[in-house]
Amino acid sequence: MRNLLLLTQILILIGCNVPENKYKNVTSSKKDINFYELIDVKFNDGPSKGKISIPNFLKKINPIEKNNIFQYSYFDDKSGYLISIEKLKSRNTEKLSDKEYIDISNNWFQNDMKGSLSEIGRVLSPTMRNVKVVQFEGNLTINNKYFLKRVSLYEDKRFDGTILEGVNCTNFHFVTLHNKTKYSFNINYFGDNKSVSELIGLFNTIGGSINFD
Repeated sequence: MRNLLLLTQILILIGCNVPENKYKNVTSSKKDINFYELIDVKFNDGPSKGKISIPNFLKKINPIEKNNIFQYSYFDDKSGYLISIEKLKSRNTEKLSDKEYIDISNNWFQNDMKGSLSEIGRVLSPTMRNVKVVQFEGNLTINNKYFLKRVSLYEDKRFDGTILEGVNCTNFHFVTLHNKTKYSFNINYFGDNKSVSELIGLFNTIGGSINFD
């Protein structure tokens, strides 16, 4: 819990130091990717293809849900990693570019939510219990695409009845549009036994490696 509180403080400070409406390039460097010993894995959703760098000990597993196109995980007892990609295509996504979508999302946060992280927590998925949103950035670019990022702490109700019931999840959520479809990249750690600095550096490097063909 002490690590989670420190994580919250660090991420809030990072988010607050980003000037509004200025885009920040957070593409991961090759040096950082090599430091964390990440490997490139490909994802494929028909016309949409790309790659992301992930820890080499993660194993590919079958998607749990219909909209899930990619899933890698590693668990040891009641802790571990889960990285997934979800897609959503709608009338709204078909009308917008990636920049337009991210700008609208950022304006929603700044105006409708009044820049309040706690307000975001109230409108997230009902599968998330005891939600605490600790960062929202709607002004990022990764490999020349526009992204938003949300960092949250919560318990996942979908794991009720398993060894992960009630276990804290630290979630880095990266979102963009590509080929008129919204793609959500979820980088998760379940458990409390990882240091704050390790989670921030590793997860931001993974997210910053996202690259569409």
